[in-house]
Amino acid sequence: MAFGGAVSLLELVVVALLPAAAPALPIPVKIEFEAPSGCSDSAAFYAGVRERTERVRLSLATERGVELRVRLAQSGPKVHGELRLIDEDGATDTREVEGTTCDEVVAALSLTAALALDPSARTAPEPALPEPRALAPRPPAARPPEPFRVEVGARLVAAEVVSPSTSLGGALSLRLTRPAGPSSGTSFGLDLVHLENDLFAAADDVAVSFTALALSACPFGWELGGAFELRPCAVLVGGRLAAMGRGVGAPDSAVRSWWSAGALARASAALGTDLAVELEVGATVPLLLRRFVIDEPPRQVGETPAISALLALGASYRF
Repeated sequence: MAFGGAVSLLELVVVALLPAAAPALPIPVKIEFEAPSGCSDSAAFYAGVRERTERVRLSLATERGVELRVRLAQSGPKVHGELRLIDEDGATDTREVEGTTCDEVVAALSLTAALALDPSARTAPEPALPEPRALAPRPPAARPPEPFRVEVGARLVAAEVVSPSTSLGGALSLRLTRPAGPSSGTSFGLDLVHLENDLFAAADDVAVSFTALALSACPFGWELGGAFELRPCAVLVGGRLAAMGRGVGAPDSAVRSWWSAGALARASAALGTDLAVELEVGATVPLLLRRFVIDEPPRQVGETPAISALLALGASYRF
């Protein structure tokens, strides 16, 4: 490599040494870099400085620091490089280097800059560390569960409350729900249900009115094809069952409590980010059996079934 005049690279580096003491903290620097297309860039220059000293760092946008202005130019078969150092007080020091390649000149300028900023800088790059031994891959970190969201819904419900008739009505629900996923989908809900067996047609022998609260717990769920979710749920129902005989001269009414427990499957299809349609299919087992008898003539007109099937269709909205 040749330099301006008869000055060798080693002589230039020795001249570049400044008698300043090493700073206790890294020196913030700002780099301006100009070079022909295909030459090294500012990242290579800064990497060359950092390979020789750890007492240099890039300054923040609002921070003052030492300016390192690097200019490279092609001059025939040679590459001419200039380094201008401007400290925080405005004092300027300029160094020039010529070489046969851009990489060679950038390496010389980065060494010059490192020694100018830190007299104890290494004159050769720090040797590369040995390649680390292959380690067994770590299992991916478990994703934290999604937060609960409030969900409200309304559904049309059909259920067998008193055999042999089917009761129809509706339900309003309030839930805390996590989106379905491989380890999520938890949902807890409270439903207000009201059903009647003569909602659309007169009951034959007994008119039934059923009002209850249903607690549901769905421990997990599956996401099917992105827009579809499926959850298995346990359900506990407690409420009021009222029945009145029909087609008799002096109809009597009876009010009884209702308790049942069971399970259901809830499938939903998203219509957007927060709105979904739902279908529930399930069954509960009444914990208390009830029979309803009329006196004229004496005969049983209804009883709670051994298994009460239910079907619900509606929509829900998540906040």
